[in-house]
Amino acid sequence: GAGSLLDCGGVALAGLPSLGQGGSGNHLTISAGGALQGGGIAIALSNYGPGGNNNSVMVTDPGSRIYSPDDSIDIRGSGGSLTVQAGAEVTCSGVNVGSATPYSGFVSNTVIVTGTGSSIHGGIYGAACNIGDNSSSTNNSLFVSAGASFAMGPNSMSIGSNNTATIAGTLSGRTMSVWGTLNNSGILQVQGGDSNLYGTLNNSGNWVAGTVIVIGTINNAGTFTADAVWWYSSDCTSLGAGSMSARTALVSNGSTFTVG
Repeated sequence: GAGSLLDCGGVALAGLPSLGQGGSGNHLTISAGGALQGGGIAIALSNYGPGGNNNSVMVTDPGSRIYSPDDSIDIRGSGGSLTVQAGAEVTCSGVNVGSATPYSGFVSNTVIVTGTGSSIHGGIYGAACNIGDNSSSTNNSLFVSAGASFAMGPNSMSIGSNNTATIAGTLSGRTMSVWGTLNNSGILQVQGGDSNLYGTLNNSGNWVAGTVIVIGTINNAGTFTADAVWWYSSDCTSLGAGSMSARTALVSNGSTFTVG
């Protein structure tokens, strides 16, 4: 309830990291103004490869929070989830969804930020976000619903191949690399650094960027504003039906480029 606080050096949910073993079907709920403060959360943690399956953390209700600004939240194993909903808040240094270098094979893990005022952020240090990898960690996903936000601050986002982020609320940060799929119908703000697009970005919302390097595919039905666009993709030869505004643009893809 309100004012309740669990203060600890870290939580390993369904994990025995020293032994490299992980359990399954474990759940942690923080609600009604309760708080978890400490050194990060590992969901299905294993130091020697994939951990357990179907483990979850839910933070729900206004005032409920996880406060771990110096540590990350790591979701490994398969079928794990972090849900931040109904105005709850998570402060951390990063969220790794099925991503744990040098290990791989983490599949179908999910982070959901939903409900007006719900947020994941990293304070002044930002919160990096890594979704899957370019190896066997696949089908991992991030969802940010309308009215919710994920603020990376000065940090970056990476979406591995065969992994997905879907944004209907607000996603903001400094840099971004997309090998998988990013769907934006809300507000996408990636400013101060590069956005490297090797996979697919579907934009029907408002996308504001610094330098955008296009090697993959952009389907733009919304508004796209950038400082600079370097378009090298030979597979994507049309901007789409939306609008693009850039101070500097270069198209070098060996084929006819169509606007509209």
